Amino acid sequence: MPYMNGYEKFKIFLIYLVTKYLVWLVIGAVIIIWYFFPNLIETIGQIIVFWAPATILLLSLFIALTLNYFKLSREREQGRTQFEIIITGFDFFLVDIIVYGGSILILMVGFVLNPQKVEPVNLIFALIFFVFTNWLKQIFFNKIDK
Repeated sequence: MPYMNGYEKFKIFLIYLVTKYLVWLVIGAVIIIWYFFPNLIETIGQIIVFWAPATILLLSLFIALTLNYFKLSREREQGRTQFEIIITGFDFFLVDIIVYGGSILILMVGFVLNPQKVEPVNLIFALIFFVFTNWLKQIFFNKIDK
């Protein structure tokens, strides 16, 4: 075993502590914050509930873009810059079901959450979903050799 000074021993101890006992450290921190600052836990909870979906979507988008970038870089290095897409007749029906069914589903969810009326926000979301999915459909279907 090589000689280790105090800093290296402390660094190894800290890494071991964090990797093996991270869950317990988080639980301890939450209990301490809950005991000394009870309102802070409620505030953090509201922030997490409000921002968690957007944060998850942004992180997912970043991961997807990064993976695609590296995949396309590897493909470009191998000389492949175009991809072939095979679309069957069933794909036409499936895409239409996604475009129209997704818009209807957004309206249905809005109605289930508020049975008295469908709010204008739900109509706007359904319209945005319809326009963007239909736009993507046209991009891919216009690339088909006819």
